[in-house]
Amino acid sequence: MCLHPPPLWPDNSQHFFPSLQLHSAPVPGTFSIASIIASLTSGDLEKIMDQIEANDPLSWSSVLEDYGMKLAYCPTDIRRMIHYLDELVALQDVFILTFYTPERPQRILAEPDNLGWICGMHSVLLVRDMVYDPYLDIRQRIYAHHSRHFHTKSIFRVVPSNCQRGL
Repeated sequence: MCLHPPPLWPDNSQHFFPSLQLHSAPVPGTFSIASIIASLTSGDLEKIMDQIEANDPLSWSSVLEDYGMKLAYCPTDIRRMIHYLDELVALQDVFILTFYTPERPQRILAEPDNLGWICGMHSVLLVRDMVYDPYLDIRQRIYAHHSRHFHTKSIFRVVPSNCQRGL
């Protein structure tokens, strides 16, 4: 029985994009994943929107590969994002964080309604210790961002396309 969750990344000394500077922040009010990928790559937002599926991280990673990047899955569970913050900041790199945004926390584990809906989710870009949130149109330190209170859906690390790990 494992009492401690596995680390997000096995080697804390690996820093793939330690000096990444975004050429533009994610476009506010748009499809968050497409906007995040466009800001990471300086790619065309409309084109990226046509290439990805909201709930398919493989499609996100495929688009990033055109720019020398891809996504690698980090092992997580449904704990609140706050439990991952220190480890994320210590890694000093680039991540896409996704979390559930239910009206009531108990909805996360509820059965779907008659349309298949359980609850919403949201994605943000983390660059070292700064969150870029396309929905709120803010850039904010991770420890101050509201995502820390929400339950984790997934955490993806942005890695070079030639990295051994990845989608």
